[in-house]
Amino acid sequence: MFVNNLKVVGYVRSGHTDVTSAEQIQALKDYCSKHGYRLERIFSDEEELSLGYTDSLNALSEVNGLITYDVTRLVSHPSDSFRELRPLFKNRFMRTGKKILTVAEGIENITASGQANIIELMNEWSRREELKTSSGRVFLETVQEI
Repeated sequence: MFVNNLKVVGYVRSGHTDVTSAEQIQALKDYCSKHGYRLERIFSDEEELSLGYTDSLNALSEVNGLITYDVTRLVSHPSDSFRELRPLFKNRFMRTGKKILTVAEGIENITASGQANIIELMNEWSRREELKTSSGRVFLETVQEI
């Protein structure tokens, strides 16, 4: 069960998917309405992370959390998920008690199961990063042998 009357800011960004900023904004509004959250303000950027992203994180001092369409909105490039999201989730949300919500993946740290899902997601990113790193080493070692 989610917390009603939670005050959140939204963040939308075009790029990386076919979902337009307008569609993301509507999805955020619908999600907040359905769960009884108060969407105080929506910040946006076009294509790259910029002032809207920074402003949305700074606004966390005035609200309970941040909602975005999906996790790729919060990274420079989808392949950077582990490198960028793990410290963001850990330092900006998990340690501070601020809430993070995504519409598309259903990520949230409001409930115990939601927090467990985020931890599992971070562990999965860690495993993928380790696999990429070890695969790169194997490739590099093979190239050096030739």
